[in-house]
Amino acid sequence: MFKNWSKSSYLIYFIGALIISIVTLSINVINLVNIISLFGALAGFLSVVLIVNKNKYAGYVGIVSAIIYMFISWGLGNYSDTLLNILFIGFLNIPLILNKNYNENIKSKSIKDHPEYEVYLISMFIFIYIVLYAIEVIIFKAPRPVFSVLAATLGITASIATSIFVLKESFVIWGLQNVFQVVLWGITYYQTQSGIALLMLITYVLYTMNASTAFFNGKWYEKRRKIYE
Repeated sequence: MFKNWSKSSYLIYFIGALIISIVTLSINVINLVNIISLFGALAGFLSVVLIVNKNKYAGYVGIVSAIIYMFISWGLGNYSDTLLNILFIGFLNIPLILNKNYNENIKSKSIKDHPEYEVYLISMFIFIYIVLYAIEVIIFKAPRPVFSVLAATLGITASIATSIFVLKESFVIWGLQNVFQVVLWGITYYQTQSGIALLMLITYVLYTMNASTAFFNGKWYEKRRKIYE
């Protein structure tokens, strides 16, 4: 699981895991719920680092973190984020597990060479956004539908681009999704003053940093690596 990572990934995971642990233990009373939240945050961060490194264990770790995040999000009223993590299991984690060729040697594609993927992703984005917004407003009556639905839609689109299409551009979408999650959890923390919300905010800041490493670690953007070699 921890083999063949880029140097930047080792560094960012060590720093990120340390920050997540310190923040969790400093802002929360140590109890079972907060320990589980910490484990979920560490597993979630590990899963995205594994994805950047095209590691086959990303799907397994991702399922664990998604299940924990589902309960955290639901408890804090981010219902689209709860649904997002359910969909992550179906559109990201399970496809990664079932794809036996998914490893550091699998070649990532580009929309430039496969323009049909752009049509697929845009169409799916519009459809998913409409469906999730309807669910969020009509069923859940959620307090933050705009940001939460947009973050969720970007997450599902990025999942499909990563696990099914294996597109380089998936990390552009992940970057946008992470930024909106930072905004969402920032609003959630402002409104609830929840320590767990602050933890999620910091975790998604780290997710954004991790997504940025995909552009220069050589696993997804091979041509850039050759330029520097």
